[in-house]
Amino acid sequence: MILPKGLNDLLGGVIEEAWIGIGSFLVLDLFTPEHGASVWIYLASWNINHDGIEVYCSETADRSVHNSSLNDLASGKVVRDFHILNDNEIHIELSGGLFIEIWEDIDSYGPRAEAIIISKSGDYVESLNFD
Repeated sequence: MILPKGLNDLLGGVIEEAWIGIGSFLVLDLFTPEHGASVWIYLASWNINHDGIEVYCSETADRSVHNSSLNDLASGKVVRDFHILNDNEIHIELSGGLFIEIWEDIDSYGPRAEAIIISKSGDYVESLNFD
């Protein structure tokens, strides 16, 4: 798997808002020097680790309670790096000891599902499938 150009363009971006959507979706709204952007963790499983401890995951039950604390934790963090592992997992490294792991969930979404969708200034840019 090759890292999409749209993800590389987000390096150095600052998270303005983070929230868990309907289902297991996670959205990161970022600001980069050139534009606003959104990373939508879509048809994949994920977890967020803070200093090596899992604090949120795609199985998080009560989104209304967790969105406020997730946003407090993630806001202002900088996207430092992306790592691809074994063609079926991506890690997003953020400042402040935050790390997001995203992996293919074939049982829930089937093979080659759209795992990540990237948009800039409200327009679709590209998506990433695990294949």
